[in-house]
Amino acid sequence: MIKLLQAAVNVKTQAAAILEPVLEIADSVMTYRRRHFEAPQLPGVLALVLLDDSNPRSLAFQINVLSELTAALLADSRAADPEAEQARISSLAGRLRSVDLNAVAAQHAQGIARPLLTCSTPWQQTLRLVQRVTSHYFNHITPRFS
Repeated sequence: MIKLLQAAVNVKTQAAAILEPVLEIADSVMTYRRRHFEAPQLPGVLALVLLDDSNPRSLAFQINVLSELTAALLADSRAADPEAEQARISSLAGRLRSVDLNAVAAQHAQGIARPLLTCSTPWQQTLRLVQRVTSHYFNHITPRFS
């Protein structure tokens, strides 16, 4: 979702032309149409794919799930530093909740893409966290001894 939004912001076209494909890729077209009886608008699209914790495709939903799963790591003796990971996720969730999507959309409409890119920058930390968890817990390669 992060990479999708960053790519969408960098496309040199009318914002409306890119919002429908963003919703399609995020598998959220029907949800958007059910809530907004209009063509996709940037604030509504951002709210749906970033902040809506009831939308399984949104970043907020995924952060909440990640937070719940990280809490389970606290009991795992193999976890390197689960408290730090939980603190990082909580920090990211707080940043996500603090984003003013209307202000970001208004600046983007004026041709200032930086706020939208900036609000998605902290999520690179999320990608690194997911990579660490994946390599630590889902690495199925076992060393071979010959």
